[in-house]
Amino acid sequence: MRGGGITSKCLRGHPAGPAGRRPGPRCSGRCLRWYVVVEAPRRADGRRRQASLGGGFPTRKAAEQALREELARRDQGISLDGSGATVAALAERWLAHVRMTRDEGTAVEYRRYLHNHVLPTLGGLQLKSLGPAELDGLYAALLASGRLDGRPGGLSARTVRNIHKTLHRMLHQAVRWRLLPLNPAADLELPPVVEPQMVTLDHRQARRLLEVAAGPGRAGWWAPLLLLAVATGGRRGELLALRWADLDLDAGSVRIGRSLRRGEHGLRFKAPKTAAGTRTVGLGPVAVATLRRHRAEQLERRLAFGAAYHADQDLVVCKVDGAPLDPDHVSDQFRVLASRCDCGHAARAHHQAAPRSCAVKRCGCAIHRPLLPAEVHLHTLRHSAASFLAAAGVPASDIAAQLGHADGGALALRVYVHPLEENKRRAAAQLDLVIGGRDGG
Repeated sequence: MRGGGITSKCLRGHPAGPAGRRPGPRCSGRCLRWYVVVEAPRRADGRRRQASLGGGFPTRKAAEQALREELARRDQGISLDGSGATVAALAERWLAHVRMTRDEGTAVEYRRYLHNHVLPTLGGLQLKSLGPAELDGLYAALLASGRLDGRPGGLSARTVRNIHKTLHRMLHQAVRWRLLPLNPAADLELPPVVEPQMVTLDHRQARRLLEVAAGPGRAGWWAPLLLLAVATGGRRGELLALRWADLDLDAGSVRIGRSLRRGEHGLRFKAPKTAAGTRTVGLGPVAVATLRRHRAEQLERRLAFGAAYHADQDLVVCKVDGAPLDPDHVSDQFRVLASRCDCGHAARAHHQAAPRSCAVKRCGCAIHRPLLPAEVHLHTLRHSAASFLAAAGVPASDIAAQLGHADGGALALRVYVHPLEENKRRAAAQLDLVIGGRDGG
């Protein structure tokens, strides 16, 4: 057959037939293994090269079928370049492609999903043998027992969906490279994801959080970070990348134009993904006054550190020596802060303490409750800022510009803007007037 052929090998070493042909007279189906041999790209010196397709087949019929399928793929311009094309080999090639075409953080996330959850199971599988059944089996296993922290149980449906999206993109690129005729990850039925209820802060919680952040014993970066988060609605990385050169305190504005991210080689600053990510937002008088005080305190520390201070970074929110803060560390510490009691004590220690050792009288707190709801995280402040703006009547397009969205407000309304409790009560009161016949009509 043009472009390839069939050959056999006796596993028991029986002699070949006339002219070295297989099978020999003593061979039977129990001792034969059939192989597909196809034309491979020529060597560098132009000499012909052949490659064996697959690990061998038990019957001649199965080998002939595999040869027909391979030649049909080649007629479509699809070639696996021999039998060594595995899922792991494709993953490494695709990740190298991603590093050239996508954001570094995205490449790190893709690598983590593939190396932690996909390649241990499917990495050795030949690419041409990967189908929907294998992917469904992988997802089922990850849902049942995919945790890597040693605890029993599986991954969440959301994480499995993220892994599927990574595989879908990788296999779609394999189709573009003509390594596959179709994407086996297409049209799979995935587990449903229950969207968590998004929690936002009300005005009282936001003010209390800012008071606690500025209180004694807090790291000096807490107050400016949370102030800027509420005042601008900026993302975590954007706030940690702000320089004093980006702030115009006289004009009451801040220019957001880069972000701090952790990549494969440590922390680095990066430009926004879209043009809308570079924006200038306003700062009110209270925010400006607070930042002026923070600037003066930071200059004092800078003088105390001398040459050891990272003056070249010029960061607004930073470590005591001016070095950048790790974004993940900041998020972890925010969860600790949010779990504290409203009186300032750590929640667990506070509730276990005897009443006499409690500092309730000193702080004026009458209720031992967490400062913030358990579902709150640092990104909640971004959602809250958008909700505060919407409650004040700011148009969705202006909220989108504040947040750095390029869609004119659709995403802000769908994801970021949430009705405040006081607005819900006001709406209920208005409708109650209608029910009671006191609507003025």
